[in-house]
Amino acid sequence: MLKAINFGWATDAIVYDEQPTTFGQSWSQRSRWTVGHIQCFKYYTKDLANGVIENKTLMNFDGLLYIMNVPLFIVSLLLIIINIIFYLSSQMTFGLMLLNILKYIVLGYLLLVLTAVATLVLDRRSIKKMFKGILTYPIFMASWAVINFVCLFKRNTKWDKIEHIRDIDIKEIN
Repeated sequence: MLKAINFGWATDAIVYDEQPTTFGQSWSQRSRWTVGHIQCFKYYTKDLANGVIENKTLMNFDGLLYIMNVPLFIVSLLLIIINIIFYLSSQMTFGLMLLNILKYIVLGYLLLVLTAVATLVLDRRSIKKMFKGILTYPIFMASWAVINFVCLFKRNTKWDKIEHIRDIDIKEIN
């Protein structure tokens, strides 16, 4: 609960949404989301942190963890930059710098794969059917890391229309 407004998870909710079909549309959409995420971090982090302490609810804690992606992304970038600086100042070998950066990338890849698998297990979905998606999910997320980086410096709030090309009647969905 944040400012006496209750929110929650609707397990049985069904949402029909047509996703972007091109990488450009996806980039535009995720850029808008990232700018919004940065704005929410700015305005709601303190309230969410206070909500965690005062209300001791998982909803506030989950919201706080989600919104902390912004500084965690920045910390990850800083770790990579620090490794590069150590290498450039001859305080670290190229091999050690590369090993450190690969550890960040491999650990991140494995965490994303494990998150995807855990989500499927919790939702009782087939891992086999989603195997290709699970393995490529980190690549999708890497493109999002680039979007996050760009949006730290260029916060475009212009809305670009996403073309909806599928024409499905509601009767076809069920």
